[in-house]
Amino acid sequence: METKKRAKQAIAGAALALAAVAGGTATASAAPDTVLTDCFVTTIGVPAYDYPNRNIVVWVGQGQGLFLTQSSGYWRKGNLWGGQSNVWIHSNYLRMANGAPC
Repeated sequence: METKKRAKQAIAGAALALAAVAGGTATASAAPDTVLTDCFVTTIGVPAYDYPNRNIVVWVGQGQGLFLTQSSGYWRKGNLWGGQSNVWIHSNYLRMANGAPC
């Protein structure tokens, strides 16, 4: 069952990435109502930090999934799907599968 859920999320992420390439834009947004959610990177080559705007720990590709665990201002903390845990990414570069701000 978990595999089906992840497959659906990957498809949603790919659709989001395609929409971003087709002309979607990333803008600043308020903190999400619920923190525990999945978001997707909307831009190619986004830095993920150990703390907001401090040390880059990994560069993230467009469409990469991020399971959110914390929010602070415009910054979102979470675990990259299949990758680094506890990284911070600026919310300008994140969207939910439905296109809503993260």
